Amino acid sequence: MQHELLIRLTFFFGLFAVFALLERLAPRRPRVQPVGRRWATNWAILILDAGALRLLALLLPLLAV
Repeated sequence: MQHELLIRLTFFFGLFAVFALLERLAPRRPRVQPVGRRWATNWAILILDAGALRLLALLLPLLAV
């Protein structure tokens, strides 16, 4: 598939915008931390998770051999 990365990023940022808007308009519980701090924490978790997933995708086939 030639445009797979573009499609994935479009879906990711589209869903991110939808859920950010929903969180802003109808939060399920009161906010304890400031929004900027929570977003920084969530983005850090996302980046670490994506990196760990890529690393495992490279290492697990090598460990199987």
